[in-house]
Amino acid sequence: MKKILLWVFLMAAGLALQAQPPYRHSVGGIGCTMWGFSYKTFWAEKVAFSADMGLQIMCTGGEDWSNVTVSSVVLNPNLMYEGQFNPHWYVFVGGGVSIGYNWWFSYLGTLEDYARGYKYDAKRGIAKGGKLGANVIAGLEYVFKIPLAVQLDFRPGYGVFIKDNVRWHHFDWNVCLGIRYTF
Repeated sequence: MKKILLWVFLMAAGLALQAQPPYRHSVGGIGCTMWGFSYKTFWAEKVAFSADMGLQIMCTGGEDWSNVTVSSVVLNPNLMYEGQFNPHWYVFVGGGVSIGYNWWFSYLGTLEDYARGYKYDAKRGIAKGGKLGANVIAGLEYVFKIPLAVQLDFRPGYGVFIKDNVRWHHFDWNVCLGIRYTF
């Protein structure tokens, strides 16, 4: 068993020494449908980890969900495979999770009312609860010669807002533009 662990450690160390990512770490901000802070690091040449934390605002529409706004404070870590296709351009794909806390606001009813199929036109509802989800991430990154990187990505996924015994399952998505200092 010790020999196997030593072999795995030496292989991982060898891969880490050969890795030539465009940068080791980066920190900055993101904007668009999620506003907040962003951190990204490369674990190997083509394997990156990013963690974004910020405020996400979703507005839903339609006959049953008119005038509904959901605001969430979200932590979104992602593991990505990133490849270079030009001296400065990189493309990446991966997946992650979404963990957070949300405020659900509607002019028409509460979250419990919607979960039970009721609709109250004259009632204003506010609910607070947790958020869990999973997402895919895909996008492009441009790394400048100066210590700066710009990233544009799309994150479709599945989310669940949780309050007491009520669950609201929904299509969760983000489009993010990130600007980070690289070092």
